[in-house]
Amino acid sequence: MIDLRAASSAIIVAAGLVSVLPALANDSSASIVAGGVVLGTTDAVRIASEGLYVSAERIDVDYVFENITDRDVTVQMAFPLPDVDARNVYGTWPEQAESTRFINFATSIDGRPVVTREIVEIIGADGRPITDIFRREGFPLAPYSSAWGDDIETGTPEAEARMARLAELGLLSADGRPDWTTRISFVWEAIFPARRTVEVSHSYKPVAGSFFFTPEVDNFESWYRARYCASAGEWRSLNRVAGRKQEYRLISEVGYALKPGANWAGPIGRFHLTLDKGHPKNLITLCFKGDLKKTAPTRFEFEAFDYTPREDILFAIMNTTIGD
Repeated sequence: MIDLRAASSAIIVAAGLVSVLPALANDSSASIVAGGVVLGTTDAVRIASEGLYVSAERIDVDYVFENITDRDVTVQMAFPLPDVDARNVYGTWPEQAESTRFINFATSIDGRPVVTREIVEIIGADGRPITDIFRREGFPLAPYSSAWGDDIETGTPEAEARMARLAELGLLSADGRPDWTTRISFVWEAIFPARRTVEVSHSYKPVAGSFFFTPEVDNFESWYRARYCASAGEWRSLNRVAGRKQEYRLISEVGYALKPGANWAGPIGRFHLTLDKGHPKNLITLCFKGDLKKTAPTRFEFEAFDYTPREDILFAIMNTTIGD
């Protein structure tokens, strides 16, 4: 079994409120070993530039890679999704939930679409690989399949039989919920010609975590402010907006792993980040040490040269328009 957890971004944990969904990861060079993916490093190819657009609806990444050697270099590329904990997908599902390609990940090299190979691993709560068990039993590999959500709630005979079998296999938590981890990676091979640049682009729809803003819950304020680096002023603004209506305000959480960008040769030559909060009245809070500047009613941008990413991005957006 290959462990991706140390190399990809962390699971988004939304304090057990409405749903807990994963962030998505940056590119990294990789090697494929025993059916899994191991993120690696290379000193032959650098990221000359990276343009990153992040919102709750879409993530677009445009790279220019440069081979800095006198020989062609073939690299196994990997795009890993962080682990998806089966206990934390209960209640919310993305579009195409029955597929393991639910983020609609698309990639191209120099403008030509690339077919990626998908690697799916199911890991038991005790750390053992159980993908073969899932295949033998005919269980869906898709972490957001209705088999692990709607079917359980409806209590159909098929769902009850499936849950009974999961119990026999020791795949339920103490409270009777599915208990395993799904790891999904998209991999492909890229050739970087000697002393040349190659453009690589990705586009996908993130599965944004979501929960309700509930300041009356014990420790919610300390948890929220620590997780999203919300200042005292930002916290007051969140409370003021949340208090306009009786119903709770929905928070969307989006993450993106920047740190794997340091796996390439040297720093990123030019890095440009755009964060989009979706609506001018929405409120955004995040932890990011860069100097983000507001450039449009919904957009914040950051640019740096010779940039080495040392932190991932995690931000929360309060939707201020629902119910208004």
